[in-house]
Amino acid sequence: MTSTRRVILPAALALLAAPGRSPVAQNLTAASAVGPTVEGQEIEGTITRLDPARRTIVLDDGQEYLIPPAVLDNPAALSEGAAVKLRYDVDGGRNIVKYVLVRA
Repeated sequence: MTSTRRVILPAALALLAAPGRSPVAQNLTAASAVGPTVEGQEIEGTITRLDPARRTIVLDDGQEYLIPPAVLDNPAALSEGAAVKLRYDVDGGRNIVKYVLVRA
């Protein structure tokens, strides 16, 4: 009986995951393409790249972070090589900064 369950479960999952097979699978596929939403993440690091026009920074972890005007109205306050602490949310696969602290 156990071997039958092992065969049926992967087969059932494959049917659900096949695009166009079920509305549930389509919704799951669409949701995963947009990306997860996670709130309240924190990180400390060093700015390795800064793009004031796009309002983005890249930290030494290789991740890009978007800094909205409501969080930091003067992106000139940041510079490459600056140590920062960020509080951010992940929304649709993008890291959206909610708080910036520039370390001295």
